[in-house]
Amino acid sequence: MTSQARLAGLLLALTPLVGCGAGDAGGDDGGSGGASLGGSVSTGSGSGSTAAASGTSGGAGGAEACVGPDGKGYASDACDATNVGRFQTCPDETVPPALELCRAAHEVFTVGAWETLLACLGELPATMPIACEEPEASENVEACLAEVYREVCPNPAVDALCEAIADRCAGDAKGFAVESCQADLVPFNAAALDAYESCVEEATEEVACASLHTSCLPPLF
Repeated sequence: MTSQARLAGLLLALTPLVGCGAGDAGGDDGGSGGASLGGSVSTGSGSGSTAAASGTSGGAGGAEACVGPDGKGYASDACDATNVGRFQTCPDETVPPALELCRAAHEVFTVGAWETLLACLGELPATMPIACEEPEASENVEACLAEVYREVCPNPAVDALCEAIADRCAGDAKGFAVESCQADLVPFNAAALDAYESCVEEATEEVACASLHTSCLPPLF
């Protein structure tokens, strides 16, 4: 099994865990937006309640803060400057799972979600067994992904996009996996959501609605 397939499987395995937090995948500016298949999707327009300094959003009434879409804006090479990047390759010449995830997530996660992931991965001990040996390496990646999903803020734009797809699939007996869609897309940025919608639109005639979500998840790995 390639590292790409192994890590993609980890993301899909997180679906039962991520229901505890629908997160902010609305792009760098956050906020709410609408979604309509067959046209453009608004994934980050409107006003958000992110705190500019920390990239976190606080709920009303003293609710626990969550991670918004904004952050410090580190470049992807920040992965190499942490414990994650100490080992660039494993003995079998593959890229360590944590490093591969860190680099890939920089392209598709919101800034806030990616920096949460970076912080978690950076706390892993910088040893070859932790970085490369299975099942520890993949378990560490799964744990950090789960932390991202727990911490990110809710985003109505993701819900709207997934519900629009579900409405389009209303005539399909098995329907569309709207709950998985809403949970899995939480940390993704506007560009990744646009790619997801484009995939759905192009695949609808060829792929059963029940399989659309897993077929069109953004290419994280």
